[in-house]
Amino acid sequence: TPSSGTTVSGTLFVAADAADDNGVAGVQFLLDGQPLGAEVTTAPYYLLWDSSAVSAGSHTLAARARDTAGKLTTSAAVDVTKLIATPIITWPTPAPVFHLTVLGPQQLNATTTVPGTFTYLPTAGTVLQPGTDQSLTVTFTPADAINYTTAAAAVSITVIDKTAPSVIPPAPISVPATEMAGARGNVAGSV
Repeated sequence: TPSSGTTVSGTLFVAADAADDNGVAGVQFLLDGQPLGAEVTTAPYYLLWDSSAVSAGSHTLAARARDTAGKLTTSAAVDVTKLIATPIITWPTPAPVFHLTVLGPQQLNATTTVPGTFTYLPTAGTVLQPGTDQSLTVTFTPADAINYTTAAAAVSITVIDKTAPSVIPPAPISVPATEMAGARGNVAGSV
């Protein structure tokens, strides 16, 4: 266990059956031909393997039994594949901001548990125009490109227009004095 062709990740159970007419003294598990953990000296013969310690790609697992007379027998290798993982990005939706607010760490604050670099669009220092549901995106490039692939995420932000509305007074109206006559005494001129 596991069987050949298995895709592995995290911690998994590796086991082997061993029997010998002289008695089994121990079983040494092998990863890519090298010892994996300590020899297991009592049945059942198993160990827990943390596959995060190996690079992504193809690997072989085998078990080498040692009998009480010191004779060794190695099982056929089992091929397993550790996939390249995609980091999970956590990025809370930023609170609305007022127009003329410069984008910075309050808005561009994505995180992941994998070391690497975040690249934001628009970039820090950008001032967005007023509007709702404006897209912010991030691309994460892991420091360990052997075991992790790049990842991307997006959130939306609202930019509130805080500019005071402009008031345009109406154009002056000219009313002939004859239309105003009789309304309140004599009015002359135009308004």
